[in-house]
Amino acid sequence: MEQRLIDPRSLEDSASTSETGEYFQELEKGTTFRVGVGARVSSSERPSLFIEVIVNPCPGPDVDLSLMDKNLSVLRELETRGYTMRCEDDGSIVCELLVNSQGMDAEHVWLTALVERIHPSSA
Repeated sequence: MEQRLIDPRSLEDSASTSETGEYFQELEKGTTFRVGVGARVSSSERPSLFIEVIVNPCPGPDVDLSLMDKNLSVLRELETRGYTMRCEDDGSIVCELLVNSQGMDAEHVWLTALVERIHPSSA
């Protein structure tokens, strides 16, 4: 995956001017995952920054247990790292971690390494 620099200030500005109070920017996308960063405004506080990983454990009509194992590995590592998780109606799992502006790039580097290690063909 290509490593991009993230501009936290731009994310915060976009969230502040958004009708929904939230802004999301996709960074990477694979067959079974999507990684992005965003900012969310709540009341008068400064916007909170987050990293979001969406994992689709079973993306196609066929069941691939090996792929499901890899995705479960990703989910376990994200849980250990403190990501919150919720299931969506389509079966995907949304994992989110609140970060500060200094930690956003470091977390993205860690995520890139995780995905490349577990899903080498996605790199």
